[in-house]
Formats: sequence, C-alpha cells, structure tokens
Amino acid sequence: MRDFLTYDISPVTVKPWDPLYPEVFSRVCELLAVHFPGKQYVHFGSTSVPGLRGKGVIDLFMITKPEEYKRCLATLESVGFQYPTFAPQPLPAHRPWRIAAIRHGDSIYKIHVHLTWQESPDHRNALRFNVALCRDPDLREAYMKAKEDAVAKGFTGLTEYNQQKDSFLQEFLRDGQDASTR
Repeated sequence: MRDFLTYDISPVTVKPWDPLYPEVFSRVCELLAVHFPGKQYVHFGSTSVPGLRGKGVIDLFMITKPEEYKRCLATLESVGFQYPTFAPQPLPAHRPWRIAAIRHGDSIYKIHVHLTWQESPDHRNALRFNVALCRDPDLREAYMKAKEDAVAKGFTGLTEYNQQKDSFLQEFLRDGQDASTR
C-alpha cells in the first residue's frame, strides 16, 4: 500500500481546525525523511495555526537548494505526489510544489509540499504571517472571515479561492505589519 494517495480535487469549503493537523504534519515529515534525509520541513498556513478555520490542506515547505528542485520533484512524484494541474500555469520556478493525500486514522488529509530555500522571501513571509496569526486574535478572525467570504461568494475552486484570500496576505505584507511587535 502506498503512503501517499491521489489528491481529490473537490470544491473548497472552510472547515474547523482539526487538532490532528500537527500529528498529520509530523507523519508526513517522517515519510518524506525516508526519501529526503536531512531536509527540514516547515508547517505553514491555516492548519499550522491552532483554532484557525481553513480549507484543511497541510501546507509545508521542504527547505532545499534550488539546484536540487528537479531531483526533489522527481522523487516526490515517484512516491505518489502529483503535479497540481489546477494551479495557474506554469508553476513559479522559484517555488514549485506537488500535491498528495494521506490517510490518518479514519480521515484523508490533503498535502501541498512547496520547495523553497532557507530564508527565501516566500519562506520569510509565510512564517511572519503565521507568527502574526498565532499572536493576534483579531488578525486571525479577520483572515477566517476573508476565507469564509470567498467561499460564500462562490470562489470554491482552489485557484480562485487562493487568489481571493491571498489578497488578505498581500495587504498584511504591504502594510508592513511586523509580527514581532504584536
């Protein structure tokens, strides 16, 4: 039996935070470490913030060098990860990603593995936003509302949903909010 399953592309819904998300992230890291010894994995996005509603996808960065991307992507695909055909094409060369799912207990969890390098702008911005979400309940509530509003307006395709909620992230970054001062 394969550890990583085919990713089911279904309409986005906003779900309550699942207390099993950290456990699922740890399990995914254990499985990936077999194929990528010594790599660092960083859990980011809504599933990494306790209590934050979201689409329920375990987003993680695999920290690696850009010159290793091609080999890493081939290895991810060999263990069951798929190319995200629903994403805007082409995928950004500076942050390629692959998708899969994993069974944990009685549930199936979706996974997005994004390749990036240590301290890349994507890495820094995602971590900065996560820290702010953890520290600021008003920011967390506003972000959840932005996601729920996107779905309520009918943006239930993954790409269109992400575009809607990403405007919230871009506004956060543009305003220069410093998570360390919250």
